Amino acid sequence: MADIRDTAPHRTGRAAGSALHWLNGPRGTQGVLAAGLAVLIAAGATVVLHSADPASADTVVAVARLAQVYLPDGTDHPAVEGEVLPRGAELHTGPGGGAQLTTAGRRVYLDGLSTLRIRDGVREDLTRGNAMVDARNGAHLDLQTPAGLVATPAHAVARVEEGQLLTRVAVYDGAAALRPVGRATSTVVPALYQVKIQPSSLPQRTTPLRLLPGDAWEKAVAADLVNADQDLNSLADGLARADGRTYLAALPAAYRTVAIPAPGPTRGEAALSAAVALAATVTNPLAKVRAYRADQGSWGVVAALVGALPSRVSTALSAALAPPGSDPTGPTTVNAIPPLVLPGGPTTTPSPGTGGPSTRPTTGPTTTPTHTRSPSPSPGVVNQLVTTVTGLVSPKPLPPARPVDPSQSTKPCVLGLVLC
Repeated sequence: MADIRDTAPHRTGRAAGSALHWLNGPRGTQGVLAAGLAVLIAAGATVVLHSADPASADTVVAVARLAQVYLPDGTDHPAVEGEVLPRGAELHTGPGGGAQLTTAGRRVYLDGLSTLRIRDGVREDLTRGNAMVDARNGAHLDLQTPAGLVATPAHAVARVEEGQLLTRVAVYDGAAALRPVGRATSTVVPALYQVKIQPSSLPQRTTPLRLLPGDAWEKAVAADLVNADQDLNSLADGLARADGRTYLAALPAAYRTVAIPAPGPTRGEAALSAAVALAATVTNPLAKVRAYRADQGSWGVVAALVGALPSRVSTALSAALAPPGSDPTGPTTVNAIPPLVLPGGPTTTPSPGTGGPSTRPTTGPTTTPTHTRSPSPSPGVVNQLVTTVTGLVSPKPLPPARPVDPSQSTKPCVLGLVLC
């Protein structure tokens, strides 16, 4: 019989009274016998159709790179794609290696320098390294780690990073639970949150999820979230300079800070916090945005938690910065900030979240933003600032994506794992 976490509850009938009336009818006894026979036949069919208990399902190596299999009989061999790992087998990945395992529709991704032991179809042990559990289309998984048991139910996606001093459990979809070693209670981690725990201690406070820049696992299981985070980070970089001063000065009094920060990441943070709060659908949004950011939640995660779509953030900025008489209701797209031309160098665009330049090919004309140090800019300068921000939020072709070099990737094994 399948595990209770992999099945849905059955719906009951209308009323017990109608069943009792049928049982007491003229053909009640014959009906009971016929119904009993039907139940037996259906039960037999159920056993045939659902005999694949997730706990007894095979674990298959779908992808392997620099991975070694250690069998219970003491022998070992390089992992082969398509082979079935028996109970008690261990899979070890080397530096720069990785693997993908499938069990009853569930996928488990392993990073380099990871060790995973198979107990059965729904129980595994992660003694070192990182694992991503994608159970959206398969069975649940109870993953035992040195810090505790991480239970990922069906339809959920969770990531476990096992370190020597700290274990992190991050949830991208559904919810997971962490039960520390020696404890009877569990900490529930909802979607878009994470929790950290040290060995032999209680879990830390649950905080908003912090995305890992350039992580291919996250791009595979949460592409929309990652794209939104990149868009918002680019927008924050654009607001870190004169554009942010113009926007902050035009905000309602309730969203203004004591003083407009100096040019830099702090100004971009303040301006984007206000823009996200104005586009949010929750109560007291600005306080929540600031609290989530104080807990180091990524911009894409914070926007999702307060119900602020990047398109709505872009529209709020466009409405606030549009020149008088223009139509701010047209379609807008959050794009990277306009490229800067550095004397004697290539065209560059500041990297999201850093404020520093990073070389990037461009597909449109180069625009040089105009800056001013005057606290009360003249109308001509304001028009230039508005033109700059309008270029920030107006549709334009994005630069072509760079091909990923597996040798330089922080997770070189992932391209062969999560995108297959």
